Amino acid sequence: TALPGVRVRRLPGRMGSPVDHCLTSFDRYFVPRDALLAGKQGRIGEDGRFTSELANRRRRFLLSIGRVTPGKLSMSACAVGSARVTLAIAVRYAGHRLVSGSRGAQRVPVYAHRTHHGPLAGAMATVFAMS
Repeated sequence: TALPGVRVRRLPGRMGSPVDHCLTSFDRYFVPRDALLAGKQGRIGEDGRFTSELANRRRRFLLSIGRVTPGKLSMSACAVGSARVTLAIAVRYAGHRLVSGSRGAQRVPVYAHRTHHGPLAGAMATVFAMS
């Protein structure tokens, strides 16, 4: 829940975007100057005015948005590690979980079935390539 004067609105989901996005706005809510993001592309001065070392608005935007790609790469790297662990658990489970085999009372690991080990093998190849 947001504080009084702080509004957080969830933005609609976008295909291919694994994380949620929101728009945060402030109405008569004091945000200390030292809590604001600042850098070469802009800052709020003591007098409350916006200043920037870059006069060109497009350059300011491109410098700001340039931070997005490293963030996406970092999130992807974390996701690869999570995928490796999750896949290891799934493969281990598939080897231990016994189900009915093709011959009556025979019990075989679920991994013995092509419908199960095919997708797992494909996922292992993908995760290996991403690593």
